[in-house]
Amino acid sequence: MPEIIACPPPSKLVLCDHLITLAQEADRAGCRDTARHLVDLLDTVFADPPRKPRKLAS
Repeated sequence: MPEIIACPPPSKLVLCDHLITLAQEADRAGCRDTARHLVDLLDTVFADPPRKPRKLAS
C-alpha cells in the first residue's frame, strides 16, 4: 500500500488559478455547463463565511 503523505491545503489564489484554467479548457472543449459551474465555484472560494451573531453589550 502506498504511503499517504499529509500536505497543507493550497492557497486560495492557487486554487482559483487552477479553477480558471479548468474552466477555460472546458469552454474550449465545448462543455459550457461545466465551465460555468467551475466559474461559480470561484465565487465560493472567496465568499465570506457566515458570521456568528454577536451579543450586544448591555
